[in-house]
Order: sequence, then structure tokens, then C-alpha cells
Amino acid sequence: MSRYRVYSPVFMFLIAIIAACIIALVSGCATTGNQPSVEQIKEQACPVILGTLAGLQVSPDIPADTKARLGEIEPVALAVCSTATEIGDIKQMSEAVFAVVVDVVKDSNMTPEQKLAAIIAITTARMMIASYKVQQ
Repeated sequence: MSRYRVYSPVFMFLIAIIAACIIALVSGCATTGNQPSVEQIKEQACPVILGTLAGLQVSPDIPADTKARLGEIEPVALAVCSTATEIGDIKQMSEAVFAVVVDVVKDSNMTPEQKLAAIIAITTARMMIASYKVQQ
């Protein structure tokens, strides 16, 4: 019997997403203070959102009907990440995805650590998007 805990690949994938988010947020703090463009927000937040959706869809700890809910929201996220030019569209998408992911994670058979990792990943992406201020 091993003394070390073995984590599932999905959990490790979510941890990698969280690490990428932290790096993106920290690197954003090191800029000249100018607000990032909509494209830069998409480049940072969309991989986190899409990666979280993909990771949850392949998790064996999530029931098939719950995965179907993720499958319904994923095309919306893909479309917005591909074509959106307005921050309002991106914010709407992040709110919808956030709500679905939180519900899915709560209803899943994931371990508490996996649930926490998924919630942190999607919350980090949402924070990146929410931090964008519309110029008046």
C-alpha cells in the first residue's frame, strides 16, 4: 500500500488549469497598467473555461445526464470565444458557464478536492473577464 495519495488525471488537469490562470493573472499585474483588450481577455479566459468544460466532460465522476448539460453549454462558450468582439458578450457567456459548472460540480460524485479545483478554475476565468472595465 502506497503512503502517497494518487489523484485522477482529471484532477491534475484542473490543477494545471488553475496554475495557468495564476500565471496569467500575475503576468497581467506586471504590465504597464493599461487595461487588456477584449482579445487579450479571450486569450486568457477562454482556454480556462473551455478546458474546465472539457475536463469535466471526461471525468468518470460525473453522471451522463450532467455531462449532457455541459455539452449544451460548450458550443455557446466556443462560439463566444471564437467570434465575440464585445466584452458584454464574453461576460454573459462566463456567467452562464459559471452557473452550469457550479451546478454540475455540486451534483457530481467528485471528491471535495476535485470540486474545489473545478470551482477555482472557473472562478478564476470569471474574475479575469469581470475585471475588464468598459471605457466610458
